[in-house]
Amino acid sequence: MPKLQVIAQTRPKVFATKAEAIERHLRVAGLKGLVDPDSAGAEVGIKELRGEFMLATDPLVYALGKPDFIRIAQAAGAPINLLCGEVDNVASPASMRRLGADVTILPGLGHNPM
Repeated sequence: MPKLQVIAQTRPKVFATKAEAIERHLRVAGLKGLVDPDSAGAEVGIKELRGEFMLATDPLVYALGKPDFIRIAQAAGAPINLLCGEVDNVASPASMRRLGADVTILPGLGHNPM
């Protein structure tokens, strides 16, 4: 079974504290060190259920599988301009160039530089 399908069928991890859930959210989102864990922006990635905390994202989103970004880019009806951090370990500048679009690189930044 592909990895994304396994993740989609996995019960969400539950955290005893809000701080633990926020720390996990920031790591998963590539925002650790970029977003203050005590900010409202950090809190939007978690939810509370009966006194326990978990990520707000439903694991079923991973059941969709890996998007075919090249096909999506080719189907676009308008010019595409992409933006990424220079040290993005999720969508590197080199991998984004394969989409055939202009890529603007933000020096020294990682994933989710916005």
